[in-house]
This record gives sequence, C-alpha cells and structure tokens, in this order.
Amino acid sequence: MPKKKKEKTALEITRETILEILYAHFKKEPTKPLAGITIEEESGIPYDELKWNLEYLKSARYISFEYIEDYDYPLRPVKITVKGIEFIEKIISAR
Repeated sequence: MPKKKKEKTALEITRETILEILYAHFKKEPTKPLAGITIEEESGIPYDELKWNLEYLKSARYISFEYIEDYDYPLRPVKITVKGIEFIEKIISAR
C-alpha cells in the first residue's frame, strides 16, 4: 500500500512561498539581495506574518538579512543561504 502524502500546514506553505520567491530572485541575480517589501508584495503575506516568518527562516539559517546602516525599515533586504537553496530545491524536485 503506497504511503499517503503528509498534508502541509499553512505555516509550511507560507515559509516555502517565501523561499521560492527568494530562490527565483537568486536564479536571476545571485549577488543582489531582495527587498523585504518585494517579498511582501509578491507573496501577499500580511506584514506581521511575513516579518515573523522571516525571523524564523533566519534562525533556521535558510536566509540572511543584509545589514544597512541607518536602515530602520523592519523588512530589510534578504538573501537566501546555501542551506535555504538546498532545502527549496528538494521541495521543488519532489513535486
């Protein structure tokens, strides 16, 4: 009997969406970070939820924030890390 595929939670889907956006950007411009506001616009994820998920992905080392002096906007520029790329590539290839 084949294994039933585990349903993903809304939280997992949200985080994968963020990583997919960052991965697509990385494929186009590998050295340039993506502005957090762009992720918000492309994903449609509400600001507070996006901010919290970005912090989680950073703590899991899937992304890194770019430090810009005097840049106080909470959604700083973001880059996907090697760990994040490997993670999202596994998900994409499993589809």
